[in-house]
Amino acid sequence: MKPNRRLLAHALALAVPLCTWAQTETEPNNAWNQNNPVAEGSSMSGSSGTCSPTDNSVDYFALALTQVGQLKIRTSMSNDGPTSGVSLALYDKNVGQIASFNLASGVNGASALDSIVFTCRGTGTYYLRLNAPASGCLSYTFSYEILPPVFGADTENNNNWNTANTDTVAVNTNADGRINFSQNDDNSDFFILLHGGQPHSTVVQ
Repeated sequence: MKPNRRLLAHALALAVPLCTWAQTETEPNNAWNQNNPVAEGSSMSGSSGTCSPTDNSVDYFALALTQVGQLKIRTSMSNDGPTSGVSLALYDKNVGQIASFNLASGVNGASALDSIVFTCRGTGTYYLRLNAPASGCLSYTFSYEILPPVFGADTENNNNWNTANTDTVAVNTNADGRINFSQNDDNSDFFILLHGGQPHSTVVQ
């Protein structure tokens, strides 16, 4: 007897941590502009492949990042066939591909947990595409969270030499900063370095 796919999807939702409530995908969502929005801290369950009711090739989701940091995506996936990996891709707000990657999927009905972290993510909308397996039916659940940035923020606006006085760094003092967090315009930072009592400016790009 084949397992009920809807029950399996809900069971997988319980396996993904950090989820405060569960959603189920709605079709059609086989294009970026047909995406299903997913809130941070919630989980999204769905299916792709031969078990999907309509388009069975890809599923698109919109992730809304309200703060800068590291984007962590967690998955729990199960394929009723022999395919052990699933291809996903992350896009920016302009639907430009940031990265494509493979995460683990259980085979022959077993589930597998996996995750991936993207550093230097800015605020705004990102799109996540989940591809159907090469064969069989894929049931999945995923959630995402924003982790704190690795380093602290510099004082903006310091994008030009004549605004560097917002970031004056004393000798033997560490200065944190953030550049090129995607979707947030900041591709250079200027600092004033105090050396022997005299200021010297420097730029980080």
